[in-house]
Amino acid sequence: MLKTQFPHASKLIFGCMGLGGNWSHQPYTKADLNLATQAVEQALSSGITVFDHADIYTHGNAEKVFADVLNNQPDWRDNMIIQSKCGIRFEDNQGPKRYDFSPEWISASVEGILSRLNIEHLDVLLLHRPDPLADLPEVAECLTRLHQEGKFGYLGVSNMHWYQIDALNKLLPFPVIANQLEMSLGYRDWVE
Repeated sequence: MLKTQFPHASKLIFGCMGLGGNWSHQPYTKADLNLATQAVEQALSSGITVFDHADIYTHGNAEKVFADVLNNQPDWRDNMIIQSKCGIRFEDNQGPKRYDFSPEWISASVEGILSRLNIEHLDVLLLHRPDPLADLPEVAECLTRLHQEGKFGYLGVSNMHWYQIDALNKLLPFPVIANQLEMSLGYRDWVE
């Protein structure tokens, strides 16, 4: 359905998990910025228009370096669909690595995504894998508020079953338009 909302959406999506250096919590370098610029430029010149992020990718550096790429090449933004995911938390003083669809976490994550990407509006927000402990009415209320505030245009999910999407759709005033399934050259078990 992404193509329905965005006619210029490419069939392939550029996954931005590798941008912004490594996962060490260190700031990205000038070399990381140059590499990200080259990667985004090559993706665009290859016809890729959808760029996929997540708030956890390289601890936020993927979104930050992408923002710097666009700051240096602002005309590229007009040809892009930017999506990001939230809902995975790393281990912290409140608990181990976990899924978290609490309204507080979703809201804070979306604000962080927008800040790191230096944009006011996300084209597509995705919930990053299912949270088995989620209170779906609370999730739907939070997402509805963020949508009404203009924080994101469309909603998607990742790696959810049809019945999980159906349950969420019944509570939302807008539909889930995409289910992003994990697939790459390194992970294709579900296809084979």
